[in-house]
Amino acid sequence: MSPSRLLPALVVTFSVASGAVAARASTVAGRGPATVARRSTDVARGSADVARGSTDVARGPGLVAPRAVLTGFACRRGAVPASRSISVQAVMRHVPGTQALAIRFDLLERAPGMPTVDVRGGELGVWVRPSDPTLGSMPGDVWRLSEPVAGLDAPARYRFRVGFRWIGAAGRVIAEAVRYSAGCSQPPSQPLPVVRSITASSLPGRPGSDLYAVVIENLGEFATGPLQVVFDPGGATASTARTIAALRPHRSRRLWFTGPVCSAASPPSVSVFAGSGARAPAVATLVAACPQPVAGAATLDSVRR
Repeated sequence: MSPSRLLPALVVTFSVASGAVAARASTVAGRGPATVARRSTDVARGSADVARGSTDVARGPGLVAPRAVLTGFACRRGAVPASRSISVQAVMRHVPGTQALAIRFDLLERAPGMPTVDVRGGELGVWVRPSDPTLGSMPGDVWRLSEPVAGLDAPARYRFRVGFRWIGAAGRVIAEAVRYSAGCSQPPSQPLPVVRSITASSLPGRPGSDLYAVVIENLGEFATGPLQVVFDPGGATASTARTIAALRPHRSRRLWFTGPVCSAASPPSVSVFAGSGARAPAVATLVAACPQPVAGAATLDSVRR
């Protein structure tokens, strides 16, 4: 997320031990209005406090529940940022010598063609401790901390990196662990037509011509309007246009064009325009990588521009 915008968010902390709810203003930097709301459950002492039916509870004699685990992962997709979210719960247990516990949530975002970046805002990227500062010092102690983040941008892929620290005497870290959540892909929230492929085959009895199969696909979450698909065979040959009335999300359409034999010196290309007539800038273009001339059918590897 870009740090160009700061938007208000609400960070909420709830402690079962104290029964108090505290709210404080925070800010989230991002391409969209991501908000962070945290719910902390400081489970009371003793082995009976391990939640019944929890997926991270060890069963059977001699089994030990994991000291650090992520559970309750959820990824929600939507047409607008407010309906897109990711959440996970961190569960942390006692290790010998522990006097205090700390957890840190980092949310990693990767947009198409961009490097992975840390999302900033609220308490993301900050080590936090339970409201009871001694929680974790007894063998039966369990700390559960949920981290929901809403207002995600699209298209992008998100996942949590969660750090766990066990702190001993004099504030010394005696153990650490890192866990990663599953990924949460947020697809484009609009039509996204692309030229998926161009395949050429020779035409029997027409040695100077090829038959081109062109696949147009909608990678977005919404249907397209009319699309004009223009096939430019290269060289001095005139282009040919076909119209697709509409293309539903994640559906494709195959169109056929005839043109000269594919030539690396002047390769054919296919462009897609929104609308059925106007020549606005193309929304997608693909140029075929023509092989050296060979007899019979030839399948082209295509290079996206």
